Amino acid sequence: MLCRRLLIVIALATSCVLPFDAAALTVLSVPTAELIESSAVIFHGDCVDVRVLDRRAQGRGVWTRFAFKVREVIKGPRAIRGRFEFEMPGGVLADYGQLTPGMPTFRAGEEVVLMLEAFGSGETAGFVPTGAAQGKFGVTRDRARRKVVTRQLDSVHLVERDGTTGRLRAARPPRQTTARLVPFLKTVRAQVEVAR
Repeated sequence: MLCRRLLIVIALATSCVLPFDAAALTVLSVPTAELIESSAVIFHGDCVDVRVLDRRAQGRGVWTRFAFKVREVIKGPRAIRGRFEFEMPGGVLADYGQLTPGMPTFRAGEEVVLMLEAFGSGETAGFVPTGAAQGKFGVTRDRARRKVVTRQLDSVHLVERDGTTGRLRAARPPRQTTARLVPFLKTVRAQVEVAR
């Protein structure tokens, strides 16, 4: 919840101050260790279905439901083993489209390591990628055909707080946006275990 609040505050506070592209979201740069700590759910899996939902009649716009076949639950309820679904605002219908800047996209057949934080309660409860696009690690293969995780952060403008002045400034991109899958998963598992 902390990350979500920070995202909202940073986005509002910097929307008129920092000269960034309107199709991107300004978010606080969050180190991977903090993403892990802040996440309610972390899993490794495959996106198996993407379904756009028209909720304009209810005043909620367009949403997209993503379904995943879960390979491994790293953090969160073991009940999500097998299949896990969540929804995010945005999507494209035949006659209407709604963009949610800064949020990751998914496609059926895509392998991911996904970090999600919970929000709301009751009927409004759900999940959102922790740190916006920072919470999605896509799995691909490198030139040696080894599986690696990468983050696509082109839809976000990362900011950090200056330690001296306390002001926000553009952050440097994370040093490592690509890592081999097996060591990455091992590190995530270890950090989750330490926090228990």
